[in-house]
Amino acid sequence: MSISASTILNRVNQITKFDETDIDEILKEVLIEISVRSKYLKSSTTGTLSADTDTISNPSDMVQDGVDELYLDSDLLSIMSFADWRANKVKGYAQRGDYIYVRPTPNTDKSYTLYYSKKHASSTTVEYPDEFQSAIVWGCVYKLYDNYSMQDEANNAETKYERELAKLTPSEGVTISRIPNNTRI
Repeated sequence: MSISASTILNRVNQITKFDETDIDEILKEVLIEISVRSKYLKSSTTGTLSADTDTISNPSDMVQDGVDELYLDSDLLSIMSFADWRANKVKGYAQRGDYIYVRPTPNTDKSYTLYYSKKHASSTTVEYPDEFQSAIVWGCVYKLYDNYSMQDEANNAETKYERELAKLTPSEGVTISRIPNNTRI
């Protein structure tokens, strides 16, 4: 079974007693927020790190600090702090801003494979398994109430949303982090 946008809309209308016909923008926002907070969705990319180059651009769909593993040729690199990278102390990589910085700088072209956590596509096609449905529904309910400035209802829905997110345990590959209100994703 897969989660559909119409299923989410119907459930949101049941909970809120509204008769919304389109919550696509809210749904997209919730799907992206969950991907950024949970780092559940995964992807990979390959490429070539040219000789005398020490940076790889982050994939456009990667969440902040979303590197899971980085292989240079067939060597798994360890993560390091950016300060260690700058000091050229150890072999590995540091992630900062829009780039992944590699040490040591290769003197020949090297292939790389990057495994990372990705943002949900900006669409209403849900990429999550069924276990995420309740969190998605309550996220949409929360955002909808908030849009209508119904603060008590929004606060209650936010609590339920946070509880549903918390149920998605790290054993399922999910680490939930809180995004402060009014933070653009």
